[in-house]
Amino acid sequence: MKFPQLNIPFSPLKIKEQDGIVKVYDPLRDKLVALTPEEYVRQQFTAWLHSAFNYPQSLMANEIGITVNGMKIRWSSTKTARHCSLSNTKHRMSG
Repeated sequence: MKFPQLNIPFSPLKIKEQDGIVKVYDPLRDKLVALTPEEYVRQQFTAWLHSAFNYPQSLMANEIGITVNGMKIRWSSTKTARHCSLSNTKHRMSG
């Protein structure tokens, strides 16, 4: 699998193959998740926020579901401080 070249420093990831699927450990969700190009960017981005700016992992989240005006939305990566967010994506959740 080829991953995109990013303009932030590379951070080593904890990668493991499980049941034939390559997975990466996500410290924010405290679990292994499938390693896709999108997940690679997400993990590099949150690692960069933590290492370069000492941003606490306890104030970040990956892949959380929220409901806005009755519509379910998946929020990709966020940092929470003074009600601001960073790098949100607007994918509808099924169900």
